Amino acid sequence: ILHQIQGEYERAREMYEQALAIREELGDRAGVATSLHQLGILHHLQGEYKRARERYEQSLAIEEELGNRAGVAGSLHQLGMLLEEENDLDGAIRYVAAAYALLSQLGSPDQEIAARTLARLRGKMGEAAFQSALERAGAGPPPGSAAPEVGLEQVLQVIAANTVAVLTAAPQHREEWWNALGQLSGQAREQGAAEFAAFLGVLQRLVEGARPASLSAAVPQPFRPAWEAIVQGLEA
Repeated sequence: ILHQIQGEYERAREMYEQALAIREELGDRAGVATSLHQLGILHHLQGEYKRARERYEQSLAIEEELGNRAGVAGSLHQLGMLLEEENDLDGAIRYVAAAYALLSQLGSPDQEIAARTLARLRGKMGEAAFQSALERAGAGPPPGSAAPEVGLEQVLQVIAANTVAVLTAAPQHREEWWNALGQLSGQAREQGAAEFAAFLGVLQRLVEGARPASLSAAVPQPFRPAWEAIVQGLEA
């Protein structure tokens, strides 16, 4: 991950492929799915869309085989964003809406990421075309159409709780949560929420292993309460 963050894509690819080979040798199917997903993201970042799609679909097939609904949702969402970049907005909605439905069933905080992607697609397509695409996809009402909008404070509470959980009780999900924070940060930047994006970037560094004390100065003022809650959770 660190090589990927630093833009050292070839080195990152070598590391991911080594991890994939080891996991395949050990018969670690869940680990194989994770490595394939990471390789897909790497190809995606480099604009190698065909190869990215292959990796995402391989990961998706394994996650479905294992019954890992969170993993299935993650692969569906990545495929949706890939189609969005290829300007296949109908296809993007089909995948992202399916991911959102799964994440909602699981009560996962990642549903907020999928909801933001759907909101972005709505903005690109216009309401009428968006609703029509949802109907063709067989999806239910889009997030926010029949329920009050989730406020930033609630989102921050979920992000803080999830970050503490990953760093304490579920370290095996560090990589997944780092990716989720990165996706959310990118969406925040697109929407002009620079301070929110900066805060999410700080959390990514925390997930990578940086000491909280070394990061505190980089936390934007409006997000200090959420940061303090995370630090307190880690110290508890």
